[in-house]
Amino acid sequence: MLYFDAPIYGIIFPPFREVIEKLAAHSNKNPAIAILLTTGGGLAELAEKIVEFTHAHYQQVYFIIPDNALSAGTIMCMAGDRI
Repeated sequence: MLYFDAPIYGIIFPPFREVIEKLAAHSNKNPAIAILLTTGGGLAELAEKIVEFTHAHYQQVYFIIPDNALSAGTIMCMAGDRI
């Protein structure tokens, strides 16, 4: 599981990419990842890029929304496999 609580802007992609790569390297037998997401939104294109990148490492991407996932966060959830 990955906890993500931030606006979705370009500056967050490099650390997000690094975390996904490290998690995937240590959990190669697990075809799914759950992302606990809270965001006020951000860039729609980046939201799509984040989910596409995550799907490149995991067969299924699940989102758990404890508070809100606005704007680009909604796009992330809709691009995932399950909310």
